[in-house]
Amino acid sequence: MRLFLKYLATVCAIAIFTSVSIGKLVDHGLILLENSRYQEWDNIARGSINAEVVILGSSRGMTSYNPHIIENGLNKDTYNLSYDAGSFSLQSSKFHLYLENNTTPKLIIQNIDLTHFSTNNVLIGENNMLPFREEALFKNHFSG
Repeated sequence: MRLFLKYLATVCAIAIFTSVSIGKLVDHGLILLENSRYQEWDNIARGSINAEVVILGSSRGMTSYNPHIIENGLNKDTYNLSYDAGSFSLQSSKFHLYLENNTTPKLIIQNIDLTHFSTNNVLIGENNMLPFREEALFKNHFSG
């Protein structure tokens, strides 16, 4: 019986180690996907955006403002930080996470529409944060 329990413990330990390793590898691969939401969240958390002009809003803010056109017109680095389908509380959480790790923008463009005034306790797009689900930085801002 003792030999069986030792064998079972070894098999479980190998399975857990393999599962955690594969999870970490997949998370890292998701972050490396070019122009993905995963990479955007990683750039926000790592402080690699540092835009002079930041665009905030929900999905309308995301689709209605082209940061390249604004950047060319103002001659300032511009980044669209809008939160797709996000109410103001989610937009605010994302912006505060941005401020903790990036320089403060000189200009903020805030798109306001009806969803701006709604409250939402459900974290929309949580699957976009899968590689970061265990990081304290994200848990402090998003408790979805």
